[in-house]
Amino acid sequence: IDIGALAREVVESYGARAHAKQLTLQCASPPHPVPALGDRTAIRIILDNLISNAVKYSPPGRAIDMRIRNGAGVVRIEVADQGPGLTPADHQRLFHKYARLSAKPTGNEQSTGVGLSIVKSLVTRMNGRVWCESEVGHGATFIVEMPAPDSASASGAAQPTPIAPEP
Repeated sequence: IDIGALAREVVESYGARAHAKQLTLQCASPPHPVPALGDRTAIRIILDNLISNAVKYSPPGRAIDMRIRNGAGVVRIEVADQGPGLTPADHQRLFHKYARLSAKPTGNEQSTGVGLSIVKSLVTRMNGRVWCESEVGHGATFIVEMPAPDSASASGAAQPTPIAPEP
């Protein structure tokens, strides 16, 4: 799938929510297609969760940036915010189901605590990696790396299979 086009689509879909909270939401992606191996619906869910969280936890007047980059056999997606950042305890619980972190939504939004566990599950099932770089008071950058098509054929890696909903 073309990660760049999908990322731009997701960022566009969150424009009104970001504007309502006086947030600047941007997507930096190469002008050419950025192919990655993965299921389009699953990657849309991943991007939705990451952008939704950035909007939910960012104070008004801040920026959220999604960056798409090609790298050695992977496509890297970065979602960076200028929110409160994560504590060391938050890092320990980050991708666990029903995890409640120290940051609170800035616009009375609700949080179920399952979004990042879904992100981790979907990324892992498509042979990708996900992690977060953050420190308290300096925002957070969530990074997802998905295999690029040339990396799978060159290395003989297994092709990801489409993701079906779990029963």
